[in-house]
Amino acid sequence: MRPNIKHKVLALMLTIAALLTGQTLQAQSTWTITCEDLDTQCVFTIKRSDTSTEETIFFRTVSLSAIEEIFYASRYGSYTFGVGEAKKTVTVTYNSPSSLSGNQIVFKYRELACDRYTYRFEVLDQTGRTVLASKTIEFPYAGIPVYNNYISKDITDLVYLDDQGNFASGLPSDKYLDLYRSSYEGDPDEYYTITDRGYRRNERLRFSIERFFTNTDSEYLDKMGAKIYATACFTMYEEMDGYQYIQISDKNYNDNNSYDEGDDPNGGVNDPENSIYKACFILSLTPTGSIMSEPHHQFFPHRYDYKNWSEENTAGISHHEFDYYNSYLYQQKFKDGYRANKSGAVVVSPSTEFINLYFDAGGGGDEDAWCLKKDVFLRLAMGDDVAPTIFSNPDPVVTHGYHYRGAQETITVPFSEVVEVTGTAYLYTSWGRFAYDAGSGTNVISFTGVINADPGTALSITGFSNTVTDIAGNTVALPSPVTLSATVTASGDNIRDNFILDDQGRVLISSLSDLQSLANYVNGGHDCYGINFLQTEDIYCNATYTPIGTRSHNFRGNYDGGGKTISGININSTDGDCLGVFGFIKNSTVQNLVLVNSMISGKTNVGGIVGEINASTVQNCLVHHTVTIKAGADGASCLGSIAGRAESGSTISGCCSEASA
Repeated sequence: MRPNIKHKVLALMLTIAALLTGQTLQAQSTWTITCEDLDTQCVFTIKRSDTSTEETIFFRTVSLSAIEEIFYASRYGSYTFGVGEAKKTVTVTYNSPSSLSGNQIVFKYRELACDRYTYRFEVLDQTGRTVLASKTIEFPYAGIPVYNNYISKDITDLVYLDDQGNFASGLPSDKYLDLYRSSYEGDPDEYYTITDRGYRRNERLRFSIERFFTNTDSEYLDKMGAKIYATACFTMYEEMDGYQYIQISDKNYNDNNSYDEGDDPNGGVNDPENSIYKACFILSLTPTGSIMSEPHHQFFPHRYDYKNWSEENTAGISHHEFDYYNSYLYQQKFKDGYRANKSGAVVVSPSTEFINLYFDAGGGGDEDAWCLKKDVFLRLAMGDDVAPTIFSNPDPVVTHGYHYRGAQETITVPFSEVVEVTGTAYLYTSWGRFAYDAGSGTNVISFTGVINADPGTALSITGFSNTVTDIAGNTVALPSPVTLSATVTASGDNIRDNFILDDQGRVLISSLSDLQSLANYVNGGHDCYGINFLQTEDIYCNATYTPIGTRSHNFRGNYDGGGKTISGININSTDGDCLGVFGFIKNSTVQNLVLVNSMISGKTNVGGIVGEINASTVQNCLVHHTVTIKAGADGASCLGSIAGRAESGSTISGCCSEASA
């Protein structure tokens, strides 16, 4: 019976990890980026830690919320560092977003919580796939803040009267503003008498809408499609029976045509000309009701149009819906384009300077009159039911360089208005799914991920997660895919061009064929530097097995076994060197791999997981269930249940073995 030497093997493994040979390694630089950030440009210095060899790198700027060509002049290129050369510089020059006009003014604005625009400078390896170092820069332009206090996606009940007859709103208190600004002077509890003298200029109430935008720019709000919703709220009672009238104008009060002069017909209103809204109403539940001498709260416009009591009942509409404490609307008319669909409020452009209210009386002859309390106010809210769209000036931007399958890519999408990201957000494309990177609170959002599409695939944007919205909460409108000019480039890297990748760009290994293809690729001269692998299935070897990596062609990728097993390996080579699941790995990591029911026999450097490791890490691996490891009988042989030999700078940790020798 073969003795169990588990503890001896573990002791040998730990000794190898602790007593490394000290062999000199090939130079491998660590790359860093520093910068001098100025108002007009940024000078990046690329440094490397080892200057003993010649090395080539790529560099590029990556748009985040500061999109290229609008905020800065993009840079992309390569440098070859000669022996003894430690650093090189790249200068990125800045543009002036404050000078933008037309549709591009949207790039000047941001949410209050977002105080800076950013871009990134990256250094990549010579393959153009792996990012070696990066630095995110705040662009020196603060932008103009857009306050979202009063912006709502849906406005239905801007004003209504509660059960006690008091003014209420269906909006949260932070989503509307009551604006008190009238030409009436004196105690707000006093009343002003309205007679049938007709609309009079000196009896108007003037509200300066500009006060509503103390912290917001009306030009931007116009561009994003927002509208001001306004309803006049006041308290009144009848002094003499008759019709009451209200007229609303959005013209400057100095304009001679700022309202419709003259009398409206009793019981009705003329079509608005200079004004934008007119209404006739009475203070009773029927057209012939008695005088309402007690003060009542009123608001106009209304959501409903009722012309008389009989039509209301015939239509089957509850009278209580328009009761509002004995108020009855006779007729109201809006100028085209000035009526909100749901709330019935008047809607005006954010560029509107003033809203003026005019009052009149009619139906009772010269003695007709009603009394208006001087605490009149205008309830305002900002409505935005327009979905953000992808901007086309400029188009969405992809990072510069080769668009290889498996390479990291950032896709930067400009929108027609400021958008924000809540929770997890994704961009869905023909190249795969990309995760939110930066830009929330501006009109430029960036998404970063790994290209996962076949060579020749054109890039098209197919959708966004519903966590990408404008300030009001409207999700992005994308009626059809947006196709860009970029396509996936064939790289000649058969592993990443032809294997299945996950969202993180890892090459998925699921079969013996995949393992052997990897071995052939590496042993044929491709070291897989910077490539990550993930084993997704248990693999049984029912054929001759070739270890991955040789002394002359090392494996330099990173292999995650995913806790899966490899079984049935049978290697019997009397003169074999560097034998195991992996033969020789350098600057690499192998982890979470399980080897079972296998026999590996060779001359020297024989291990279960790896034959020889150099400047690498093997962690959390397991060798058990009848695994036999053998090496030559001479004293120069090296074997181990996890690794046969560990060279300088290598680490073995968290591993366990039940192998026999």
